[in-house]
Amino acid sequence: MKKFLPLMFIILSAFIFIGCTNNNAKSIIGHTYAWVGSSTEMLSIYFSPSGNAVIHSISGNESFNTSHFIYNIEGYTVEICYDYSNYWVEDAKGTIIMALTYNPDDDTLRYLGDVLQRAD
Repeated sequence: MKKFLPLMFIILSAFIFIGCTNNNAKSIIGHTYAWVGSSTEMLSIYFSPSGNAVIHSISGNESFNTSHFIYNIEGYTVEICYDYSNYWVEDAKGTIIMALTYNPDDDTLRYLGDVLQRAD
């Protein structure tokens, strides 16, 4: 019995460590994900460790680049919201503008059929 208990402890510890590995969307933090549709269409999102999201978008002749977004992670869902700064009108502050789904198998984010690949 004394030899059996240490073996059971090792096996139980292995199950605990394996069971605690987490492939949720929090692995996106500190990284940039991007989608390139063509030479005139692009979207990139950097997920800052501070909770801000920097979005850079190009669509035709229009370009958009700002850090006035925040993001929330719930499991595999990433919600990007307007931040609470004076950059936005009062009614927009805190509202969701984009919900993405994280796929841990290929480390991508999906949004409306588009796939954002990890860029860094």
